[in-house]
Amino acid sequence: MPARPAAASDPTVRYRLRLRELHDFAGQWAALGRPYRPGPAGLVGVEYDPPGLVGIEFELWAQPPRRWRMRRIKDVPGNAVERDDRFVDGDRWYWAQPEDAVEYGDATDGAPPTFRHLFQPETLLTHCAVTAAGSGQHIGRPADIAIARPRPDVPPNRLGHWGQGAEEYEMHIDRATGIVLRSAARHHGAIFHLDEVIDMEVNPDLPAGVFSPPFGPLDVLHRRGETGPGILTTPSRARRRAQQHGFDLLLPQPLPPGAVLRVWHRPPIEPSRRYEMLVQVDLPSGRNVVLFQHAAHPGSPMLVNRTCVEVTGTADAEEVQEIIRRLTPPGPPVTS
Repeated sequence: MPARPAAASDPTVRYRLRLRELHDFAGQWAALGRPYRPGPAGLVGVEYDPPGLVGIEFELWAQPPRRWRMRRIKDVPGNAVERDDRFVDGDRWYWAQPEDAVEYGDATDGAPPTFRHLFQPETLLTHCAVTAAGSGQHIGRPADIAIARPRPDVPPNRLGHWGQGAEEYEMHIDRATGIVLRSAARHHGAIFHLDEVIDMEVNPDLPAGVFSPPFGPLDVLHRRGETGPGILTTPSRARRRAQQHGFDLLLPQPLPPGAVLRVWHRPPIEPSRRYEMLVQVDLPSGRNVVLFQHAAHPGSPMLVNRTCVEVTGTADAEEVQEIIRRLTPPGPPVTS
């Protein structure tokens, strides 16, 4: 194949891409030599494994190698598009997810996927035997076509972004930029994972603040590896869920003037872990009171009948006392 330009080597070049990611979950399991068990899907925004090759679409703004912004703009048929907005700026990254959860981290945590592998075809080609397969066009752009077959000593997870377990990958590499415009992972001749660019601009005008995370006061940030706030729910649903798990949800009633109440339920990530509710009261002062609630256990410092309450947040002592006094049923006094 002819020498290719390095797409991620010139920090003065900007890109806007619209991309499609398609995945066949049954085909992926077959490629890995494992029995197929339908269940929660691995594709962001897909709740359960649908049959066949299905996918979602993204818009990507990129200024390689440091700055990336990607948001989901189209879901699989029948699914509403939920918030999925990803920002990478050097070592720091943010991932704004549905409702108000925002995960963040640094390079050591592993940034969320933003199709950066398409700007770095060498992350696949160096692990494969590569055969030139002529030339063609994709989205009207001249491209070199390559067939890449993984070497026997390469573990499938090393090629995860490209589709694990493929016998071969067919790549259309943009002749002008070096970006992979289309990558198809095949097993027994059938495509089970496909990444493709469906629109592309080089050096477009940048929208104001495109690389700046536009988080608001109600966004809840948590570092990767920490437990996030959970799944946003309504107070009535939260009360029913709490009762099902052996405790009574305590809510401040009535709320102080100007305060905002939010409730999350937090299913345990392991069977041995407890089920929790998180109640947060955002106060007009800009501070908040956070109440972790779960089923009673011996030794809890704050216990109301069968509910344990752990208080945290940024509010001062007087604001915390006011929220505790308003709990229904009445909560205990706070001594520290």
